[in-house]
Amino acid sequence: MTKPTIDELLRASAPRDVYDEPGMRERVAGAVALQPKKRRKAWVVVPVAVFGVAALTAGAIVVDDVMTMDVEIPLTYVTATGNTYECDVKVGGASLLDPKGAAIANWYRDQDWSSFGQKVYEKAITVDPADAGLDTGEYSQAEIDNYAWGSALGEMIGKVPASVGGSEFSTGAQWDCAGLLH
Repeated sequence: MTKPTIDELLRASAPRDVYDEPGMRERVAGAVALQPKKRRKAWVVVPVAVFGVAALTAGAIVVDDVMTMDVEIPLTYVTATGNTYECDVKVGGASLLDPKGAAIANWYRDQDWSSFGQKVYEKAITVDPADAGLDTGEYSQAEIDNYAWGSALGEMIGKVPASVGGSEFSTGAQWDCAGLLH
């Protein structure tokens, strides 16, 4: 046996090419094919999806708001000093997309509101400013009267019978009444 030369030793210690082994190229190609593909478009898809959901939600809110049935109620009342006032109350919150809301709006439309303004006035003059903390001297009589009017109106306008759906209904009301009680 002869002693190997340095060149033979270096050749024998050199790294082997793994692709020289039988079937290795096919195994590596199969493993690469099984790896999940990188999703390079995620940075585009996510913001577009979020924007789309936001746009649909905003659109639904706008459509529902535009399709809200408002009922305008004319009010007239006479104060204890003989002054006659006229104003309007607009009741809203009944969406056309909600059948119960439509029934409530129709209920508001079908009522006889001819004496309602006077009833609100009579309730408003019984409101105690102390109950709301308005008796501190910081508020003018006009502000106290306006609060009393709004309190009485809010309590009375929201009385929708449960048979119509009133127990689950919350209405919004706007009025141009100045709350003049004297």
